[in-house]
Amino acid sequence: MPSENKLEEVHEVIFDQRIPDAHPPAEWNNVMSILEISARNEPEAACFGTRSFTEDGRGEYEWVSYKDSLAMVEQFASGLHSLGLRKGDKVGIMSKNRIEWSVADFACARMGLILVPLYDSQGIEDVRYIVPNSDITAILVAAEHLPLLRQLWDEPCCEAVKTMVLFDYRLDDAALLRAVRPDLAEHTLAVPEYVKMSLDSVPADEREGMCGIVTHGFTQLLAVGKTTPVPAPKVTPDDCISFVYTSGTTGSPKGVMLTHANVMWAVTSFFTIWFLPDDMRARREFDTIISYLPYAHIFMRVISFLAHHNIAGVAFYQGDTAKIMDDVAMLKPTIFPAVPRILTRLFDAVSAQVAAKPAFQRFVFSTAYSSKRRALFGSDTRQEPNFLVKRVFKKTEQVIGGRVRLIFTGSAPLPVQVNEFIQVVFGSPLIEGYGLTESAATASAQLINVQDMGNVGVPEGNLQIKLIDVPDLDYLVSDSPNPRGEVLLKGGNIFKGYYKANDKTVEVIDDDGWFHTGDIGEMLPGNRLKLIDRKRNIFKMAQGEFVCGFAIEEVCASKCPAVASIFIHGNRYESFLVAVVVPNKTMVDQWWAELGKDKSVANEARMRDLDIVVKVHEELLAACKNAGMRSFEHPRAVLLDSEEWAVDNGLMTPSMKPKRAALKAKYKQSILQTYLCVKNNVASPSRMSIKEAAELSLDAVRMVHAGDVGDLDEEALTQLSFGSHVMKY
Repeated sequence: MPSENKLEEVHEVIFDQRIPDAHPPAEWNNVMSILEISARNEPEAACFGTRSFTEDGRGEYEWVSYKDSLAMVEQFASGLHSLGLRKGDKVGIMSKNRIEWSVADFACARMGLILVPLYDSQGIEDVRYIVPNSDITAILVAAEHLPLLRQLWDEPCCEAVKTMVLFDYRLDDAALLRAVRPDLAEHTLAVPEYVKMSLDSVPADEREGMCGIVTHGFTQLLAVGKTTPVPAPKVTPDDCISFVYTSGTTGSPKGVMLTHANVMWAVTSFFTIWFLPDDMRARREFDTIISYLPYAHIFMRVISFLAHHNIAGVAFYQGDTAKIMDDVAMLKPTIFPAVPRILTRLFDAVSAQVAAKPAFQRFVFSTAYSSKRRALFGSDTRQEPNFLVKRVFKKTEQVIGGRVRLIFTGSAPLPVQVNEFIQVVFGSPLIEGYGLTESAATASAQLINVQDMGNVGVPEGNLQIKLIDVPDLDYLVSDSPNPRGEVLLKGGNIFKGYYKANDKTVEVIDDDGWFHTGDIGEMLPGNRLKLIDRKRNIFKMAQGEFVCGFAIEEVCASKCPAVASIFIHGNRYESFLVAVVVPNKTMVDQWWAELGKDKSVANEARMRDLDIVVKVHEELLAACKNAGMRSFEHPRAVLLDSEEWAVDNGLMTPSMKPKRAALKAKYKQSILQTYLCVKNNVASPSRMSIKEAAELSLDAVRMVHAGDVGDLDEEALTQLSFGSHVMKY
């Protein structure tokens, strides 16, 4: 904590370590040890689950035991060895979560191969960059991603790739391989006539072209490995297990080098959060977890490794996000990993259903909600609600299967009211945490059963967290009432560095081994971390996407004649961006004349004119589209101001750079009121028309200037805009 000597200048403050002696079990040699030990201890327990194929669609989950899963991993590892792949080689993988993904993950870990996830959500340009940058020589792929890879196959980026292995341990992919590549289908599963091949909607000639780049099948390599087993090389904790590429928000994606030790430390940090209760262990009952968050991100992989340590069954979704809740209903999981956008959708769905009920049923729900809320959050420890209250929520609990005993969430902050609602309505504790790819998805997490929301908890495992001053943004560890500053991390889970980018590595890891996250945090009492800002103008939105405000500003400033100055605002609680623009007066005058408006109207008043706001917004969107920016990077609302930003008014630095903290403070209320107006009047901001956005933003500005609304802050805004029409207590 800061020194009590008021005359001493304080530059850093360190969080107390939560469990300083936490470390991976001694019997773990590498990540493969996790599966080996669990298979030895509980060979017949359910390990991997996949929904069966029936004539009516997808049926119940079919399970592969830990013993048989380990055998598959060893066989596939030997099959990879038969391709000439050796320790240290890089293997790409492009697929949604499925049994082959997990088998390949463990198989590569066993052989010391470095797995490099590729995901089409990054776009073809990023994949075009990652494949050669990571030195991939083999790619494991699901059929749905063959169209993208086929586009790149003849390009220089794929010259070094000699092997393409198609996943075919699912009946629809087995049907495809049997139909298009019978030369690889000898060992595929038997396929009933009612099962359609994946890529069924693709014309036959195109299917053949896509499958022509495939060199091997998954089951083919299993068969090779079964007949010619190969012992595993020595793989140490210091060996790399994966290169996980960042989103490339400020340039090309960076390959985060994670070691076996990094992942093992990350898994260990969750031990006190997710463990098997004694009563379940005594009955030899094990958890089940639904796997749908992308394995291409490290969070779900770490959670799955932890699941295998706990001998849990890992069940895969169908691959269709629209059918996840159908998979959940069939599985009835006990552990539910999530991200805020999933929980918010659940919140919205249940809220809408309640709002549509007759008045008496709404009254019963609201009364029961208030009673259960008091039981869960009305004291220092959670209390059991009464029998009648439990009955009210029995049906809503079935939405996520009815057996969930623990929910994890990360990626972005979860509004407090949504957090509370989920715990009340679905009957499960919810753990909110914080981590980055560079920290193997772990840094801090809330303590289970602690009545605490609105922060990301305390340091996990043996990880250390500290804050340092960021004077340019006026965040200091000497701030009152709580220290504030940039969040730095140190511990066994911190990455090795960026692949082929040592210059980027030294920018974020200092000489003492501290990783500089770029996040701004506040240390709350009890060593709890609250994230409040970003050091650079890069922020994560509510849907988990990173956005570089500076990049958008540069595009708009250089490509939009109407823009004199621009500030892009976004935050962790919102799904869309707001642009604040000081327009070029000459351009505004020109538009004003073209529109035939009254010349006597002052420039300041013209900033409140609907047509001018629409004109500026149209320019911004055109520039963003022409620059190839993703839809969530397009500003959805625009605020105009006639006051120029200058050094004299404190909005520019002497080097003529915008002072972001000052701009954020100046426009805070107008921005937040705009968010509130949009969310209270528009079902989907991404589909809002330019005129509709202009009307709502102008309404917000008028209300703020007239003093018709009180001061808002980001957290209060989430409580005002989430479900207030349903819950009144």
